[in-house]
Amino acid sequence: MPFFRILALAGLAGALLAAQAQAAKPIRIGVTDGPQAETLAEVKPIAAARGVPIELVRYPNGKEINRDLAAGRLDAASFQNGVAFAHEVKRHRYPLVDAALTVTLPMGIYSRKIASLRQLKDGDALAVPNDHAGVARALILLQNYGLLTLADSTSLNGKSHNIESNLRSGLHGIESNPHRYRLVPLPAAQLAASRGRYAAALIDYVDAARAGLSPARDGVGMEDARTPYAGVLAVRRADLQQSWLKALISSYRSEPVARFILTRYQDSVRRPW
Repeated sequence: MPFFRILALAGLAGALLAAQAQAAKPIRIGVTDGPQAETLAEVKPIAAARGVPIELVRYPNGKEINRDLAAGRLDAASFQNGVAFAHEVKRHRYPLVDAALTVTLPMGIYSRKIASLRQLKDGDALAVPNDHAGVARALILLQNYGLLTLADSTSLNGKSHNIESNLRSGLHGIESNPHRYRLVPLPAAQLAASRGRYAAALIDYVDAARAGLSPARDGVGMEDARTPYAGVLAVRRADLQQSWLKALISSYRSEPVARFILTRYQDSVRRPW
């Protein structure tokens, strides 16, 4: 065999091996423990069957995930709700976008005093988180249930920074409170215990889970699946049209994954797609 043909075949073989190695390279997704990671574990074999192997990279908290994604140490991230993600991207000017909705970890309304929000009385006290993001989310949820009305500058579409900026001056994001509900800001760790002291408490999913509570089972109200606080799958803007991303999203939205979410979480983790 002529030498140049040997070289050509060797080059072709090398290119094929390189392509196979590239195809087999796993997509690294940053996650924190909880339903986001558990759901992606169910997505993993489905995506692999579609030619997209996944490696879940677990972080003890989410503080470094978007930074590592922006730096190219991860290919995607699934740990954060859409409002928090948008705030972080804007703050750090990360070249990141949310490519798809994942699962919603709903804030719930919990009580030891009432079995329905219809049982609330004028002047009742409602415990809410005392951090800016948490109370903004709580106010939007209360508005969704028609319990109060927010000012025009705050809305149901997740643009909650206006509420957050007004917190220190006394929850001035509220436009109308006809039943004179008293909102009592408390640290997240104290909200579950406050259910017997106040008419109700609005508690984030993670903090409720730490107290053994789940919104569908124990709550008298909860966020809708398509809240602005639904979880997002984040990627670099440059990767938005990648074929692996399309396959990953279709795997996430497959019937086996939808069935897992419903069976595993009994509607306390919700599906916004």
